[in-house]
Amino acid sequence: MITELYLLNYSFKYQQDITIEEIEKKIESLFEDYDFIKEHDDKILKHNSIYDEVIYPDLMLWEFLYDKNKGKNFSRDIKKFLLKIIDHSESTHRTVEEIIQRLDKHHEATIYGLLCLHEVKSIEEKYLVYNRHNWFAFHRYFLGQYPISENHFYHECQKYFPQLFFHDRVEETLKGLEKGLHDFSKIIVHHLTLLNDEFCEYYNQSNRIGSLNKFSSACQVDASPQGNAKDKPNMTFEFMNDSNVKEPVCCEPHLKLGKSDDSGNSHYYFNRIYFHEGKEKIANGRILIAHIGKHIQFD
Repeated sequence: MITELYLLNYSFKYQQDITIEEIEKKIESLFEDYDFIKEHDDKILKHNSIYDEVIYPDLMLWEFLYDKNKGKNFSRDIKKFLLKIIDHSESTHRTVEEIIQRLDKHHEATIYGLLCLHEVKSIEEKYLVYNRHNWFAFHRYFLGQYPISENHFYHECQKYFPQLFFHDRVEETLKGLEKGLHDFSKIIVHHLTLLNDEFCEYYNQSNRIGSLNKFSSACQVDASPQGNAKDKPNMTFEFMNDSNVKEPVCCEPHLKLGKSDDSGNSHYYFNRIYFHEGKEKIANGRILIAHIGKHIQFD
C-alpha cells in the first residue's frame, strides 16, 4: 500500500490570534516527526502554492524561510526546521482541488492525507496528520478499512502499535477468525488501539482482575482473565527474552470480539485477542499479543 501525504497552503494559513510561540511549538512538533514519517516510506509531496501562504500577519511563507530581514521575531532554528520539512519534500503537479478530491478516492493500493501545521476545518479529521500521534491514528484507520490479507495486517500492526509486541503466530491465528479478517479488521484495530493507548492507565500489577475490570468499564470493552486454571497451558506461548532465550508466557487475559464490523449483524462470534500485560525482560516490557483469532480450544 502506498501512502501520499500532501503539504498544502490551507494548513499553513495564519490562524487568528495564534501567537509566535504557538506557531513555533507546532513547527517543532511537525519537524520532530517528519523524519519518522518518511522512514516509514510515506511519500510526502508539497504544492508550491504553499510558499505564497501568509503564515503570520504581513509575512508570507517564502519570506519566513528565505528573507533574513523578515520574520526576525521567530527563532532561527524554527525557520530551519520548517525549511527542511518543505524544501525536502517533492513538488506535485496536481492542483490543490485535485489533491482535496483525491482524499476520498482512497483504495487498498493507495491512501491519501494532508500533513498539516494547522487544522483545516473543511477537511475530515481522519485525513489530517499533525504529528506522530495523528500519523498512527491515520494509518490505523486505513488498516481497518483495508486489511488486504492476514500477512499484510500482521506486519502493518507492528508499525502502528508501538506499545504492543506481536508473536509471529498471530499471522496464522488471524486466518482462523470466525467470519474472517475482512469482517473484523475494524473492531480488531479498535481493540488494539485501546490496548496500545489506554491499558497502561488502568493496569495494576498486583491486581490483574481489578485492572481488567477498570479497563473494560472505562473503554467499553469486554476484557477478562481465563476462569479455569487448568486451561492455562493452552494459553502459554514462548517469547524471546533479552537473553535470547525462549521464555514461556501465559497469555490468559483476553478481549472478546463478539460482534463483527457489520453493525446490522446480531450474531455473536467467539473471536478473541489473547495477551499478557508485559514482562520487563521481553520486548522492552511491551504488551505481548499472542493470539488474534478464534477462541482457543481447551482440552
